[in-house]
Amino acid sequence: MQIRSLVPADRARYVDFLGALAPDDLYLRMMGSAAPPDSDRITELLAADGEQTVALAAVEPNGALVGVVRAAVDAANASAEFALIVRSPLKRRGLGTVLLRALLERLRTLGVRRVVGHTFAHNEALLRLAQGAGFGVSPGDDGMTRKVTLALRPAAVPAPH
Repeated sequence: MQIRSLVPADRARYVDFLGALAPDDLYLRMMGSAAPPDSDRITELLAADGEQTVALAAVEPNGALVGVVRAAVDAANASAEFALIVRSPLKRRGLGTVLLRALLERLRTLGVRRVVGHTFAHNEALLRLAQGAGFGVSPGDDGMTRKVTLALRPAAVPAPH
C-alpha cells in the first residue's frame, strides 16, 4: 500500500472510494450527513495545495483508494484541523494510524505546532486512534462531540556539515 498526496487526477477513484463507504462511516466523517459530497465539493476536496490544505490517500496496488486523511492548515497560528476516514472493511488494521502519522509528519514540515480534530463522542475508533497518537481528548462545544488536540514538536533540523 502506498501513502501519497490526493490529487485532482484521483477524481474517479475518490468518487468510488466515497461510494464504497458505509453510511455510518460517512455520517461520522461528515459530522452528521450520510450523503457523499456533491461534485463541486469533491472538486474542492481534491484541490489540496499541499500547504494550506494537505490531503493524503492510502492507495492499493490496483489504484483503489482505501483511506484519506486531510488537514486545513492555518499557517498564521501554526495550527491545523484534521479529518480521517478509512474504508470500513479495513478499519482497526492500522491503516488509520499510518495515515495519521504521515499527515503529522507533513504538518511538522509545514511548521504546524498544534493539530485539532472534532468528532462525535460515540466515535470510539477515532478517539482511540487519536489517543494512541498522543492527542488529548476534551469535550466539544456540546455534549455530543469531542475535541482532540496534539501539540506537535518541530521537525528535526539536519545538522550542518
